[in-house]
Amino acid sequence: MEAGKKKKKKIWLIVLLAALAVIAVAAIMIMVKKFTGEVETAVNTVEVEPVKTRDLSDYISLNGTVSGISRTNVVSQASAEVLNVNVQVGDAVKTGDALISLDTTELEKQIAELEKQIQNADALARNEASQRDKSLAEAKEDQSNAINRAAAAVSEAQGQVEELQGQIRVLDGEIGSKKEAQAQAAALVASLEPQKDLSEEQLAAYQEAVTAHQEITEELAVLEQQRLSCEQSLPAANSAVSAAKDAYEETVTSTGRAVSAAQNTVEMAKYQTDASADLSAQLDLLKEQLADCKLTAPCGGVITAVNVSVGDRYGAGQTMITIEDTSVLKVAVEVKETDILKISEGMKAVIKTNATGEEELSGSVTRVVRVKNQSVNPNAMPGEGAVAGYSAEITIDHAELLIGMTATAKIILQEKKDALAVPYDLIRYDEEENPYVLVAESMGDGQAVAVRRDLTLGEEIDYYVEVSGGSLQAGELLIHDYTGAVTEGSVFIPEEIYQEVQTDVLGKY
Repeated sequence: MEAGKKKKKKIWLIVLLAALAVIAVAAIMIMVKKFTGEVETAVNTVEVEPVKTRDLSDYISLNGTVSGISRTNVVSQASAEVLNVNVQVGDAVKTGDALISLDTTELEKQIAELEKQIQNADALARNEASQRDKSLAEAKEDQSNAINRAAAAVSEAQGQVEELQGQIRVLDGEIGSKKEAQAQAAALVASLEPQKDLSEEQLAAYQEAVTAHQEITEELAVLEQQRLSCEQSLPAANSAVSAAKDAYEETVTSTGRAVSAAQNTVEMAKYQTDASADLSAQLDLLKEQLADCKLTAPCGGVITAVNVSVGDRYGAGQTMITIEDTSVLKVAVEVKETDILKISEGMKAVIKTNATGEEELSGSVTRVVRVKNQSVNPNAMPGEGAVAGYSAEITIDHAELLIGMTATAKIILQEKKDALAVPYDLIRYDEEENPYVLVAESMGDGQAVAVRRDLTLGEEIDYYVEVSGGSLQAGELLIHDYTGAVTEGSVFIPEEIYQEVQTDVLGKY
């Protein structure tokens, strides 16, 4: 009996173990089948993304500091003690507003001394000029008198020659007449020469003729002696004329030299340094410095620096106050060497600041500096001159920012909004180098098939390429396959790559 019971118990245990083994095998088979299905499903899933229009605008991001459109440094030509400072940093000023007053005591004293020196110098200069003019006038007068005397001497000597020559001509005439009279008298004497038995009357006539002939002969001798005397005097008279002419020429030469020397003295004085002129230049400079002791705002704006205090001894030419014109604001930005040739004046820009948060302020590029800044400005304000390389200035269409605020600017190189685009690494090319992409087209059972869409490509901006033509449409599901495993006609389960829109996309299936 007991042996039969043991046998039955053993059979039941075997049956139980067999049943458990069958259950285990079934469970394992179910698990394997389920795991295999899940693997197949995972392997057959492809990520997709809706094709969208995008902002493909190209830009350069740069950092800079907000400043006024211009900065004016207020300086004075005077070197004096500061008496009053009427403004402080942050004050708004208008053109002509009083800024600083300097002590004028020392300058006024220097001006008074210079004015006295100029008066004395002018008086001395006038006296010297008068003396020079007087010397010139005297030289000219002496020349005139001397020349007149020499000319008179020439005329007198010439007159003596002419007088002698005239006397000789007269004497020649008289001698000729006397000779004729002498010949007539001699003929008469010969005709009346005494003969025998002359009457008293004839004898008297003869005697009278002889006496007349003798008188004529004597007069002729006198005339000839006078002519000889004139001839003998003529050479001396001619020599006197020559001497007078030589004396005249010498007088002209010597007096001309004296006049020329006096004239040259007058002319040279015009080119000599005028002591009063130098003093006048110094006086003008001092007066300009005096006027610069009352400093006013040369333009409107905001005071960004005050470099002096009451009691300071100000040095001429040093910057005392800086005014920034805030009627228009700008951002000065440093530009990399790789970007400087891309930027040009007139390009649009978008500016953000910490103060304005995400608000985008519009602006435009108004200046491009294509030379590296090598300026050294020891008086530069904070932020001024910080742009050491290539740079640009962007004018902001906004007047409520503050000077010195940091800003980020995007210069728009190319504006292209709402452009259909796809990632450049999803573009494929066929054997003829024609570009295309694969999109998921629904099969209606939760699966999709890969379909080709031909493309006409535009510009490449960063990660995306513009689609300017072709059969691709916005909203189609672009297949994200970088391995080439998915080909045209492949069937798969699409899975939206961005979870926030997955429900909407997959709802189509």
